[in-house]
Amino acid sequence: MQTKYTEHPLIPFREGFAQSLLNSTEQFSNNPALWVDDETYSYSALAMRALGIAATLQTVISKPENCGIFAYRSATAYQGIWGALLAGCCYLPLNPGFPTDKNHSILKAADCSVMIVDRRSEEAARKLLVTLDKKISVVLPEHIRRPSWCWNTPHEYICQEHIAKATAWQM
Repeated sequence: MQTKYTEHPLIPFREGFAQSLLNSTEQFSNNPALWVDDETYSYSALAMRALGIAATLQTVISKPENCGIFAYRSATAYQGIWGALLAGCCYLPLNPGFPTDKNHSILKAADCSVMIVDRRSEEAARKLLVTLDKKISVVLPEHIRRPSWCWNTPHEYICQEHIAKATAWQM
């Protein structure tokens, strides 16, 4: 079954969990899906942001991979999880409260090449990113442009101005 949320050519949706998310969005479009940081997000608002992240992930990675989610109880955390799943990735929760070396070991063992970071986790992410041996893509959905803490690292940073727009989907 194809819905108005599955028409984007970048995302090859299949039956399963990703399709269930989209079916819920279709069925409960304006209903509350998430309440976090004193803000309510409808299924359609959550899906639009997640689809933008999913499309962005698919332009950054060549095949489904592990996607680190360095976010804690934020809209970005939930949108990132949905986005990773919709892009066909496995999501890897990283804990900003863990020591840097533990998050480094987790990221390295999972061979992550992309990570989504929320504002609350930026300081921990910054400390982690300087320890990495390989270049990764870092998605910063809460930033319009690359923040100053990113300037002197070799990683690729993707902010709002470069996150794929999910405007191709009708609401």
